[in-house]
Amino acid sequence: MNRFFAWAVPVALLVGGMLLLPYLWARVGDVEDGTNGFLITALVLHVTVGFAYLWFLRNRAHLPTGKFLLPIVIAIGIGLRLALIPWGPPPESGDLYRFLWDGGVAANGFNPFAHSPEEIVAGEGVPARLRALPAEAGPVFDRVLHPHIRTIYPPVAQGAFVLAHWIDPWGLPGWLAVLFAFDVLTLIVLLRLLRALNLPPVAVLIYWWNPRIPIDVYNSAHMDLVVLPFVLAALLLAIRNKPIRAGALLALAVGAKLWPVVLLPILFRPLLAHPRRLVLPLLVFGLLSLLLAWPILAGKLDQNAGFAAYGHFWENNASLFKLVKKAVYGTFELMDKLPPFGATSPEAEWVARGLIATVLGVAIVLITRRDITDGLDMSRRCGLVVAAVFLLSPTQFPWYYSWLIPFLALQPRRSLLWLTPLLGLFYLKDPLYLWGHVDWFENWIVWLEFVPVWTLLILEWRARRRIIHV
Repeated sequence: MNRFFAWAVPVALLVGGMLLLPYLWARVGDVEDGTNGFLITALVLHVTVGFAYLWFLRNRAHLPTGKFLLPIVIAIGIGLRLALIPWGPPPESGDLYRFLWDGGVAANGFNPFAHSPEEIVAGEGVPARLRALPAEAGPVFDRVLHPHIRTIYPPVAQGAFVLAHWIDPWGLPGWLAVLFAFDVLTLIVLLRLLRALNLPPVAVLIYWWNPRIPIDVYNSAHMDLVVLPFVLAALLLAIRNKPIRAGALLALAVGAKLWPVVLLPILFRPLLAHPRRLVLPLLVFGLLSLLLAWPILAGKLDQNAGFAAYGHFWENNASLFKLVKKAVYGTFELMDKLPPFGATSPEAEWVARGLIATVLGVAIVLITRRDITDGLDMSRRCGLVVAAVFLLSPTQFPWYYSWLIPFLALQPRRSLLWLTPLLGLFYLKDPLYLWGHVDWFENWIVWLEFVPVWTLLILEWRARRRIIHV
């Protein structure tokens, strides 16, 4: 009986909390009202379901075995997703409307990288059919965030947006159907990876039951699931010693979102012992990546290009980057008082981002430098690199954490799994902003999210070093 309650109680809390969240969100109303009990309860419950998930993972060894366990796990995961789908009004995420707008532009045969929404309204050099699309899109066009910026989403992601437009023009249901399709593909590839690594298939629940996926992806309709099946398939093919196909799949992953390029050194690391075998996979990856980059290169590459704006300005929920940036800006303030530095020093923002990119590069080199022993070792290193990308990024949105969750199914890490509940604190930002206390978020909440994770990572590293030296 104790074994039953060890896993049943946290599962009940997880499932019950996830089912209750939509009810509370529907009754939040005006978040400017600081006494709104539904809002406070929803935010508390948001974090609580994450801790229930951690509690369950700690006791998952007590789960009953049998041939029906995996189907039950999958069915519950589907239920959690259906519970968080926005059945009512569309979510407030401005990103959603960019997806729908880009899909409509590309589905009508136009390059979404060529014109920003504002440029289309201005009409100069814009085809008549493209100028007519804003009226056709209606509220979707009006709600696109940062309309002066051209899209940042690469061509494979654009293909997903087009597919959604074909299913349901300008509508949320079509996009949610596409998200679910990519989610199921991720599940299938992850199950094959677990089998290839001789790991129990039920470990897939670390991904499939993680509440961040329904909350941050489905409820807010973010697009980050699109990249996952390509990344995991590339890893699976690399483990099976099929580097050419792995290179092709990794190029498609980069064509959905740029970050998977950091996995290239690990997936091709075993080929360094046979340099001739490395040539063709690299060629396939490079040529396919260049082909996918062509629509971007054919558009306008100025300060309003999505990639330029994101790389230069975007910052949100940053932790380590915030410290680096403060140090750099403090140094530049001092240098401004010491001629000739004040007149000639490069912009501090670029220096801060350059430093964090350098730290990431060094981390990738350190993770990659030793020979890879087997598939489990390769998947572990991929997970570490993805974790480094997330933790060092100037933008640590909760939905970016979805990149890492499948790798935690392959090799769980308590430190990184703690992000599941702690990232729920991110959603305090908007209410605090409206209540006039956004400084509380920047000065306190961010550190509540990430200091425990960094602390656990350091403790895990020290424990591993002690084991190695014993």
